[in-house]
Amino acid sequence: MGAMRPHERRHQTFSAIKKKMKSDYTYKDKGNTKWYYISKINVVCPKCSNKSTLNTPNQNQREPEIKCSKCYYSKKGYEYLVSSKVQKIVCENCDSIFDLETKNLPKRVKKANCKCPDCNHQNQVEVKFDLYKKGGMYNQQAKDQYFGLDFWYKTNFKNNCFWAYNLEHLNEIEEYVTAGVRKRHLGEYQSMIEKLPKWISSKKNREELLKTIDKLKKKTAENKA
Repeated sequence: MGAMRPHERRHQTFSAIKKKMKSDYTYKDKGNTKWYYISKINVVCPKCSNKSTLNTPNQNQREPEIKCSKCYYSKKGYEYLVSSKVQKIVCENCDSIFDLETKNLPKRVKKANCKCPDCNHQNQVEVKFDLYKKGGMYNQQAKDQYFGLDFWYKTNFKNNCFWAYNLEHLNEIEEYVTAGVRKRHLGEYQSMIEKLPKWISSKKNREELLKTIDKLKKKTAENKA
């Protein structure tokens, strides 16, 4: 049996503390930013709706790749693209400048024909695309920025969207929520914990948030069954 990762050992010892809800339990912010957690993101498989893993681009892997251990679905590459809403076009015949509406064009289309409003010349232009970048630490989207898939650890909490990238991220938030004493890190940048919204930091939501986190973990346990 392989050695447990640090966050797994931490969670085992922490479970007993959480049950007692000790007010003197101290959480020390490790200073990790969101980038520490996003090498592997758990998302809902688009084929079987079970938990799958999205491996995000890094120095060893240029493209994002999603794999599902349940149905063996696999997909690699930048598929979740959206065109810019308006693109400036210079007519190749008369040099007039006009707008090309690209929001309704099919995804992945590389070129489009557009008529110049001044000389009626048909221009074939290259359509510019942008990666889907509506992510963030916490928002109402809770989808990955590459394929637009829902995060696996995602649920509603008092009209807010609570989510985590993966189990390690969820465990870290759980430790922070449970703690009676919370110590900030001393770095020059804001950590993931410091960027959490106030409704997660609020101790009045502490008990209900922990129940919510437990439900998300049970969802994972049921998925393995």
